[in-house]
Amino acid sequence: MIRTVFAYIASVLVTYVTAAVAQSQFILARQEALIGKSIPVSDRLAFTWSDLIGLAVPSALPLSYPMIIGVALLIAYPVAALVGRILKPLRAIRYPAAGAAALFSMLSLMDAAFGAMPISGASTFGGLLSQAAAGGVGGLLFQALHAQSER
Repeated sequence: MIRTVFAYIASVLVTYVTAAVAQSQFILARQEALIGKSIPVSDRLAFTWSDLIGLAVPSALPLSYPMIIGVALLIAYPVAALVGRILKPLRAIRYPAAGAAALFSMLSLMDAAFGAMPISGASTFGGLLSQAAAGGVGGLLFQALHAQSER
């Protein structure tokens, strides 16, 4: 049980860091297209660091992005476990798929509910897919760590 909790927390953190970095790079790419010149690496790193800190602190919503990711994955992983029991061929991809689906669904639902994408780096389809990929990365880590606790 403790290993499962550790796997969950680690996957939330990895998902968050991956998602925040991806969102920063999508915003910066959009800025580069607008201004017509590249943004220096030092500015990219500073902006990315600022996003990592800023998205972790609750602001307009009473929840921060890592908290919202945590809730989405807390719903997705038990569903994935159930799907893996029923559909055995999907066991190998259940948690990465669940993580990707959780972030894609969460952001799409928030966009529909608020009338605007709360994570601006996900406002394009490519940006949304990058957030889903971050969920997949977190799910992959959860699966790797969780598999150790199932042995």
